[in-house]
Amino acid sequence: MLGRCDLETLRRRKSHKWRAHPADVLPAFVAEMDFDLAEPIVEAVRDALAVGDCGYGHRGDLGEAFAAFAEKRLRWSPDPSRVFAIPDVMTGVAEVIQAVTPPGAGIVINPPVYQPFFYRLRLAGRRVIEAPLLGSATAVMTWIPRRSTGPWPATASTSTCSAARTTRSAGSGRGSSC
Repeated sequence: MLGRCDLETLRRRKSHKWRAHPADVLPAFVAEMDFDLAEPIVEAVRDALAVGDCGYGHRGDLGEAFAAFAEKRLRWSPDPSRVFAIPDVMTGVAEVIQAVTPPGAGIVINPPVYQPFFYRLRLAGRRVIEAPLLGSATAVMTWIPRRSTGPWPATASTSTCSAARTTRSAGSGRGSSC
Protein backbone atom coordinates (compact mmCIF):
# COMPACT_ATOMS: atom_id res chain seq x y z
CA MET A 1 0.00 0.00 0.00
CA LEU A 2 2.77 2.46 0.84
CA GLY A 3 5.14 1.28 -1.85
CA ARG A 4 8.87 0.96 -1.49
CA CYS A 5 10.33 2.48 1.61
CA ASP A 6 13.81 1.05 1.49
CA LEU A 7 16.78 3.03 2.75
CA GLU A 8 18.77 2.66 -0.47
CA THR A 9 15.99 4.32 -2.51
CA LEU A 10 15.43 7.04 0.09
CA ARG A 11 19.12 7.97 0.19
CA ARG A 12 19.03 8.69 -3.58
CA ARG A 13 16.55 11.53 -2.98
CA LYS A 14 17.70 15.11 -3.31
CA SER A 15 15.63 16.73 -0.54
CA HIS A 16 17.23 18.40 2.47
CA LYS A 17 16.22 15.51 4.68
CA TRP A 18 18.30 13.01 2.71
CA ARG A 19 21.22 15.31 1.80
CA ALA A 20 22.02 17.13 5.07
CA HIS A 21 23.27 14.19 7.12
CA PRO A 22 25.91 11.46 6.79
CA ALA A 23 24.90 7.97 5.70
CA ASP A 24 24.96 6.60 9.25
CA VAL A 25 22.20 9.04 10.35
CA LEU A 26 18.56 8.15 9.81
CA PRO A 27 16.87 11.59 9.57
CA ALA A 28 13.54 10.61 11.10
CA PHE A 29 12.92 14.04 12.68
CA VAL A 30 11.66 15.65 9.48
CA ALA A 31 8.02 15.29 8.49
CA GLU A 32 8.36 14.28 4.87
CA MET A 33 6.84 11.67 2.63
CA ASP A 34 9.14 8.68 2.57
CA PHE A 35 6.63 6.48 0.79
CA ASP A 36 5.83 6.30 -2.89
CA LEU A 37 3.36 8.82 -4.24
CA ALA A 38 -0.04 7.43 -5.18
CA GLU A 39 -0.21 6.71 -8.92
CA PRO A 40 -3.02 9.29 -9.53
CA ILE A 41 -0.72 11.98 -8.09
CA VAL A 42 2.22 10.89 -10.22
CA GLU A 43 -0.04 10.90 -13.28
CA ALA A 44 -1.45 14.38 -12.49
CA VAL A 45 2.07 15.82 -12.07
CA ARG A 46 3.27 14.10 -15.24
CA ASP A 47 0.27 15.49 -17.18
CA ALA A 48 0.88 19.02 -15.82
CA LEU A 49 4.58 18.89 -16.73
CA ALA A 50 3.80 17.57 -20.21
CA VAL A 51 1.94 20.81 -21.02
CA GLY A 52 4.25 23.12 -19.04
CA ASP A 53 1.59 23.78 -16.39
CA CYS A 54 3.91 25.06 -13.65
CA GLY A 55 2.16 28.30 -12.66
CA TYR A 56 0.37 29.14 -9.44
CA GLY A 57 -2.34 26.66 -8.61
CA HIS A 58 -6.02 27.53 -8.88
CA ARG A 59 -8.29 26.62 -6.00
CA GLY A 60 -10.62 24.70 -8.33
CA ASP A 61 -12.98 22.44 -6.39
CA LEU A 62 -10.79 22.27 -3.28
CA GLY A 63 -13.40 23.80 -0.95
CA GLU A 64 -16.20 21.59 -2.17
CA ALA A 65 -14.04 18.47 -2.11
CA PHE A 66 -12.84 19.16 1.43
CA ALA A 67 -16.34 19.98 2.66
CA ALA A 68 -17.63 16.68 1.24
CA PHE A 69 -14.75 14.79 2.89
CA ALA A 70 -15.28 16.57 6.24
CA GLU A 71 -19.01 15.87 6.17
CA LYS A 72 -18.55 12.20 5.38
CA ARG A 73 -15.55 11.48 7.62
CA LEU A 74 -15.94 14.00 10.46
CA ARG A 75 -19.65 14.91 10.40
CA TRP A 76 -18.53 18.53 10.02
CA SER A 77 -19.92 20.94 7.45
CA PRO A 78 -17.34 23.66 6.77
CA ASP A 79 -18.17 26.48 4.38
CA PRO A 80 -16.37 25.59 1.11
CA SER A 81 -15.68 29.28 0.42
CA ARG A 82 -13.58 29.43 3.60
CA VAL A 83 -11.22 26.61 2.56
CA PHE A 84 -7.83 27.79 1.29
CA ALA A 85 -4.83 26.03 -0.15
CA ILE A 86 -1.61 26.55 1.76
CA PRO A 87 1.94 25.85 0.55
CA ASP A 88 2.98 23.83 3.61
CA VAL A 89 1.87 22.77 7.08
CA MET A 90 3.89 25.38 9.00
CA THR A 91 2.34 28.20 6.96
CA GLY A 92 -1.08 26.84 7.90
CA VAL A 93 -0.12 26.59 11.58
CA ALA A 94 1.19 30.17 11.58
CA GLU A 95 -1.91 31.51 9.82
CA VAL A 96 -4.27 29.82 12.29
CA ILE A 97 -2.27 31.04 15.27
CA GLN A 98 -2.28 34.59 13.94
CA ALA A 99 -6.05 34.36 13.41
CA VAL A 100 -6.92 33.06 16.88
CA THR A 101 -4.31 34.59 19.21
CA PRO A 102 -3.19 38.17 19.82
CA PRO A 103 0.37 39.29 19.06
CA GLY A 104 2.71 38.32 21.87
CA ALA A 105 0.54 35.40 23.03
CA GLY A 106 2.32 32.37 24.40
CA ILE A 107 2.14 29.20 22.33
CA VAL A 108 2.88 25.88 24.03
CA ILE A 109 5.02 23.40 22.16
CA ASN A 110 6.17 20.00 23.39
CA PRO A 111 9.87 19.40 22.63
CA PRO A 112 11.19 17.33 21.10
CA VAL A 113 9.11 18.79 18.31
CA TYR A 114 9.52 19.65 14.64
CA GLN A 115 12.20 22.38 14.70
CA PRO A 116 10.39 24.92 12.46
CA PHE A 117 7.81 25.40 15.25
CA PHE A 118 10.37 27.49 17.18
CA TYR A 119 11.21 29.78 14.27
CA ARG A 120 7.76 30.11 12.68
CA LEU A 121 5.95 30.88 15.92
CA ARG A 122 8.44 33.62 16.78
CA LEU A 123 8.20 34.94 13.22
CA ALA A 124 4.42 35.13 13.73
CA GLY A 125 5.06 37.39 16.74
CA ARG A 126 4.20 34.80 19.40
CA ARG A 127 6.15 33.68 22.46
CA VAL A 128 7.23 30.04 22.47
CA ILE A 129 6.53 28.28 25.77
CA GLU A 130 8.23 24.93 26.02
CA ALA A 131 6.49 22.09 27.88
CA PRO A 132 8.92 19.22 27.23
CA LEU A 133 7.68 15.69 26.88
CA LEU A 134 8.97 13.51 29.67
CA GLY A 135 9.16 9.74 29.94
CA SER A 136 9.52 6.86 27.57
CA ALA A 137 7.79 6.05 24.31
CA THR A 138 5.17 4.06 26.24
CA ALA A 139 4.47 6.62 28.96
CA VAL A 140 4.74 10.21 27.76
CA MET A 141 3.76 13.14 29.94
CA THR A 142 3.93 16.87 29.40
CA TRP A 143 5.56 19.01 32.06
CA ILE A 144 3.60 22.21 32.50
CA PRO A 145 5.30 24.71 34.80
CA ARG A 146 3.29 26.51 37.48
CA ARG A 147 3.91 29.90 39.01
CA SER A 148 3.69 30.30 42.76
CA THR A 149 1.59 33.45 42.24
CA GLY A 150 -1.17 31.79 40.26
CA PRO A 151 -2.00 29.68 37.25
CA TRP A 152 0.17 29.40 34.21
CA PRO A 153 -0.28 32.30 31.75
CA ALA A 154 -3.10 31.97 29.23
CA THR A 155 -1.81 30.34 26.07
CA ALA A 156 -3.00 28.72 22.90
CA SER A 157 -1.61 25.24 22.38
CA THR A 158 -0.22 24.14 19.04
CA SER A 159 1.47 20.90 19.88
CA THR A 160 1.31 18.02 17.45
CA CYS A 161 0.27 14.56 18.48
CA SER A 162 0.30 11.12 17.01
CA ALA A 163 -2.67 8.82 17.35
CA ALA A 164 -0.71 6.56 19.67
CA ARG A 165 0.50 9.23 22.09
CA THR A 166 -1.31 10.30 25.23
CA THR A 167 -0.23 13.41 27.08
CA ARG A 168 -1.06 14.42 30.61
CA SER A 169 -0.61 17.73 32.37
CA ALA A 170 1.55 17.34 35.46
CA GLY A 171 -0.68 17.32 38.51
CA SER A 172 -3.91 17.57 36.55
CA GLY A 173 -4.79 13.88 36.58
CA ARG A 174 -6.37 14.33 33.15
CA GLY A 175 -4.97 12.66 30.10
CA SER A 176 -5.79 13.61 26.54
CA SER A 177 -5.42 11.40 23.52
CA CYS A 178 -4.43 13.20 20.35
